Amino acid sequence: MHARHGSTGPVARRYVVAFVAVLAVHLVLLAADLAPWDSVTKCLLAPVLVAWVVAERGPGLLVAALVLCLGGDLLLEVDGLFVGGMASFAGAHVCLVTLFVRAGAGRERRPHPLLVVTYLLAGVALVAWAWGGLAADLRPVVPVYAVLLLATAVTSSCVDVLAGVGGALFLVSDGLIALG
Repeated sequence: MHARHGSTGPVARRYVVAFVAVLAVHLVLLAADLAPWDSVTKCLLAPVLVAWVVAERGPGLLVAALVLCLGGDLLLEVDGLFVGGMASFAGAHVCLVTLFVRAGAGRERRPHPLLVVTYLLAGVALVAWAWGGLAADLRPVVPVYAVLLLATAVTSSCVDVLAGVGGALFLVSDGLIALG
């Protein structure tokens, strides 16, 4: 993906420390149900990652994906803008899949068939489980979003272990949201 992928220099360490600190505070606030502060820390996570990628001169598509994730997080915090938040996250998935394909996913490295089947079954099961409780305006977009989410998880697994874990965590995170 990028020559500096996996950098552990002093700049990278500062951003890792900042991200872990914000994440730890977020998880504490979330566990304590301290709204709206948990929303504030949630919306600080992506900008820390954007700063890290920019400082490391990382891929522009990754920066775009993270900015779109921030947009999604912000929109999901506003009543009535859930579909807008999903659209922002969908844009992030398009950026990530493009980044992973450009890094050789599917062309130079193929996903493991068992992983693809597992992700596909999980995606279909989640959409089917959530379908009955979906509002009418979400029914057209949820399957499209699920395909993008699955594409991110599958293509990330072709890049390297860290990217694959990230794609899997994105899938698990959104799966937990779908499960309520």
